[in-house]
Amino acid sequence: MGADLCSVRLAVAAEALPVIDRDRDGECTPFGIGHQRWAYPEHKLTPHDNDGEAFTIPVLRNVAEFEVYKSGRRICPTAISQIISSLSNLRKLEVYAFPVQPKYKNLRAEMRDNLAHALDNPVLENLEVLRIEMEEETPCSHNYPITAQEDPVYPDRDHLCRAVCNLAQRSLRELYMVGPCLISPALWGLSSSNLNTDKLEITFPHLETVKIEFILVTYDGRWYYTSDPSEALSDEGDDIPGQTDSQRELASDSDSGSCSSFNSEYHDEIDEDRQDYLNGKQPYNS
Repeated sequence: MGADLCSVRLAVAAEALPVIDRDRDGECTPFGIGHQRWAYPEHKLTPHDNDGEAFTIPVLRNVAEFEVYKSGRRICPTAISQIISSLSNLRKLEVYAFPVQPKYKNLRAEMRDNLAHALDNPVLENLEVLRIEMEEETPCSHNYPITAQEDPVYPDRDHLCRAVCNLAQRSLRELYMVGPCLISPALWGLSSSNLNTDKLEITFPHLETVKIEFILVTYDGRWYYTSDPSEALSDEGDDIPGQTDSQRELASDSDSGSCSSFNSEYHDEIDEDRQDYLNGKQPYNS
């Protein structure tokens, strides 16, 4: 009877209509920045109301599977964590983590750490199947820094891979990290103290199926190849003499922030080339 009670599958998505422009013929199409504004960092759904108070979710003991859908809008990992806390008999967890634009380095790190915190939840001690999808992209510009600085104790601060590794050592039978994802040796239990060892001191006693898809850089911006990224050519067309990467990012944040609020002018245009440069998609280095 207990097994029957734990058979419910819960799927969550945050749907919101884009801003629609109606042309003279009466056809409705997304236009300008309106349909893209949820890509900006200040637009995410959190587990708090307008007064900053966290919502209380009742315990759902009969939910065995929980999925965060790959549709709709970004749900903050802290909200996902709160939902997980209410699912005391969870056996399968599937999370689609909406990617954050690479130019928002601090936010990307924060989102990743928040997801790690969600996976550290004690209610997941009997989790059997974990699937995380991220859709990260390898920067086309080999000089592009995806983080503010490298981890000085690499890979110890990869909290997400560490959390996944801890789950795999307990009860996981199936593990999928696809999309692809940002990973590091922490996924296999390695740390700064044993990074060069050939022998792992940990085991994954129940793990039967593993699928890992990853891009060519680590969570802190190290490349999985031995060439020198400094030899790549810069894009002089988009470069402003004397302007640092930080200044470019601040300028971009200021521009995008002014267009991304709910009171913004929906017909503002987006400078796609500039956004590609600030997100590491230009210049393209083959």
